[in-house]
Amino acid sequence: MDTNKRKPRRKYARRISAKEQKKRLRLTFTGIGLILILAAGILGFQTSRLNQQKAAYTAQVEQLQSDIEDEQERQQELLKKKIEVSSDAYIESEARKRLGLVREDEVLIKRK
Repeated sequence: MDTNKRKPRRKYARRISAKEQKKRLRLTFTGIGLILILAAGILGFQTSRLNQQKAAYTAQVEQLQSDIEDEQERQQELLKKKIEVSSDAYIESEARKRLGLVREDEVLIKRK
């Protein structure tokens, strides 16, 4: 016997049987289906999380707009108060109340 004899090489790849082709195809589609289901789950989770963030930001924007309106009203009130306290009548009134001052032609009478 000659030990140097080799098996003849096949020139073409081995043919896959129809049963094995169906098995491989089923496995491929199952893998693709699982990947698609996983991707859909991830997208659903991310969408839910983004909607929650959007709701939180919307509430924050509404609160800040309300705060701005309140501060604008306060600013208007302070401007009115500034005009009021800078008037001569207010200054004279406060000088009489707090400091007890009188005009030159007036007489101050104090109660005991």
